[in-house]
Amino acid sequence: MVKDGILNKRKILIGEKDMRLAYSLEKEFMRMSAQVSIITDSVKLFSNHEDDFEIIIMGDMISIHEWCEYFAKFKERATANASVIGICITKKITQDELKRAFKSGVNAVLIKPVKVDKIISAISFAMHETSSS
Repeated sequence: MVKDGILNKRKILIGEKDMRLAYSLEKEFMRMSAQVSIITDSVKLFSNHEDDFEIIIMGDMISIHEWCEYFAKFKERATANASVIGICITKKITQDELKRAFKSGVNAVLIKPVKVDKIISAISFAMHETSSS
């Protein structure tokens, strides 16, 4: 398991309709001292966020196409020093959607069903990759 301190004070946005997954993630991230926000409604997602989230985890709440556009805009808006990590969780994805996701800057695409440990590992890997580049 990833060291508990890796998410200490990180601001995380979870966009997911599946409340079991969202609450499981929230519980684990809060145990790791992260600041967590959950959005279950795509309208709220696209409203202006004042928060500068460091990690965005998006489920099947919106299409891959919408997620790519949202994430690219969010990365543009992030401060120059901040790197934003994006994790996409979906039931299925085409090869074209996968290419588009990585082109928009998404760090990982995970296929449901997915366990919390796998998501944390993807975040850890992305954090390592962004810190070493």
